[in-house]
Amino acid sequence: MRIITLLPVLAVIHTTAQITLETPEHVPLPGLQYTVSVGPFATPGAGGANQTWDFSTMGATGIDTLYFVDPATTPNGADFVGATVALFDGDQSYGYYQATGTEFLFVGNDDGNISFPMSDPSKFWPFPCAYQDTWTDLLGGTVVIQGQNVTRTGTVSGIADGHGTLLLPFGAIDDVLRVVVDEDYQDATPLGTVIHDVQTHYFFKRFLPFPVLQITNRSLNVNGSVTTSQTTQWVDSSAVGVLEQWAVAIGMQVLPNPATSNTTVVFGAEGDVELSVVDPSGRVVALEQLRSLAPGYHAHALDVSALAKGTYMVHVVNAKGERGTRKLMVD
Repeated sequence: MRIITLLPVLAVIHTTAQITLETPEHVPLPGLQYTVSVGPFATPGAGGANQTWDFSTMGATGIDTLYFVDPATTPNGADFVGATVALFDGDQSYGYYQATGTEFLFVGNDDGNISFPMSDPSKFWPFPCAYQDTWTDLLGGTVVIQGQNVTRTGTVSGIADGHGTLLLPFGAIDDVLRVVVDEDYQDATPLGTVIHDVQTHYFFKRFLPFPVLQITNRSLNVNGSVTTSQTTQWVDSSAVGVLEQWAVAIGMQVLPNPATSNTTVVFGAEGDVELSVVDPSGRVVALEQLRSLAPGYHAHALDVSALAKGTYMVHVVNAKGERGTRKLMVD
C-alpha cells in the first residue's frame, strides 16, 4: 500500500477539548478488567465548561479489581435478558448492562443473595452524549423474593454537566467529560417500602470504556430509617495501561467514513508507525508496520472490503508511544 506525503491537510486534522460518549469507544466488553483505588466521599465540585476538578490529595483506603464478564458465564445471567456485559466486583456482586447503538442501560443486579432483573431498564446515558445533554427515563420491574412480590418503580435522570481537567493523585488528565446520574426509585414489599436515592458523578476520558473517577452518594430509607453510603473510586494508573491510552497525541482522520471498500487514514507522525484496526470485541483485524516516515502528514490507503459491516477503531501509534485513534464505520 502507498504512503503519500500531504501538505494541505491541516483542515481535516483537529482536536477538541470536549469529548463525547459514544459507541464503541465507551462500551465495555467482556474480558476487560481494571484496578481502582477506593477512598472516602469527596465533594464532586462544580459543573460547567473548562473546569479543573482537583482530587490530587485523595488517599486510598483500599484497592479493588473490577471485571467485565459475559453475562452467560454468571450464576444468574439468564435472568437478565438483553444484557451485553456484567460488571463483577471480585466478590459476589454483579451489575448487568446493555449497550445499544443509542444508549447504555442498567438492566439489574445480583448481590449474591437477591437477583433483581428489571423489565424496564434504566438509561444511564445516551449514545452519543455530549456536554449539556440531559435525559430522563422510567425504570421498574417485579421479582418474587421468599414468596413475596417486590415491585420496583422510579426514574433515572442525567446530565453531562461539565468538561475540563481532572487532577488525580498520580497526575492530571485533560479533556474529561463529567456525567451525573440520579436514580430515584422505590421497592414496594408486603412489609413496607424501601426508597432508594442514588447520585453518581462519572468522569470519562476518550477511548476508555470505564470512568476514570466515580463518586457515589447513596441513601436508603427503610420504613423511615435512613442510612447513607458515600464512596469515591478512581483508576489505578498502572491497571490497564490507561496512561498510554490517554496519550492521544497524533492528529488523524479517516476519509471517507463510513466506508464500503476503501478508505484513507490521514495522520501526522514520523519514524516507525504501527497502524491497526480493532473490531468491537477487541480483536485486531488488520495490522501494518509503516517504517521510516518523513516528518509531516501522510495518507495511508486502507482496504476494508474484507471486513464485516460494523464499527471499528483505527489506531496509529509511533515509536514514542504517542497515539491517534478514530472510529471507522464499514457499510
